[in-house]
Amino acid sequence: MHSLTEDERKEFHTYWTVSGHKIREQIADDARLGELLGTVLPAYEGPGLLLYRGENLERLQSGRLGFCWTSRRDVAEMFATGLNATSSGGALLQCRIEPH
Repeated sequence: MHSLTEDERKEFHTYWTVSGHKIREQIADDARLGELLGTVLPAYEGPGLLLYRGENLERLQSGRLGFCWTSRRDVAEMFATGLNATSSGGALLQCRIEPH
């Protein structure tokens, strides 16, 4: 298997940030996608964080949460009331994570 360089990891991170929803649809298996992201994306080496996500209610109720979270509550609120609020409405999620 090809080992990724740090530059390739950064390039994929940028692509994931812009097109993660398309990648998720194409792979269509969140467990496999999670494994892939854990292998390809750069590891986080900072302190624990309080993270937020603006999620669609239908996806939340079906347990299909998205992968992208932010430390900025205002950004998550924007998604909870905008892009991810279509159809069933949106919800603001919050979690505390540790790097391990």
